Amino acid sequence: MLKRLYFGFLAVLFLGLASIFMLKIDSSRENSILVHGVITKIAEGSTYDIMFKIEDDPNIYYINRGLELGLDIQELKQDLLDQEVKLWYADSWVNSPRHITHLETQQVHYTEW
Repeated sequence: MLKRLYFGFLAVLFLGLASIFMLKIDSSRENSILVHGVITKIAEGSTYDIMFKIEDDPNIYYINRGLELGLDIQELKQDLLDQEVKLWYADSWVNSPRHITHLETQQVHYTEW
């Protein structure tokens, strides 16, 4: 009986965690938080993501499936490295790294709006 309860608990825990990671992130403008900073690093992440690091900011930001969307890391490096940017990320409690919804300098480089 105890073994059955244990496996039942594990199954419910697994299904609960799986459903959390499958939730869609609200990337609307109303649900996005603005950050200003200088981009210090741009790299390819897992699953075609593009990762960004901002000076003096412990967070990592990413464009979900950016490479699949046609963004080019080399062009982004030329345009954005060591540049002051404004980026918005989705406000979500399951948000590490932080999902970029909009990225701009004098021009828009990426947007989900």
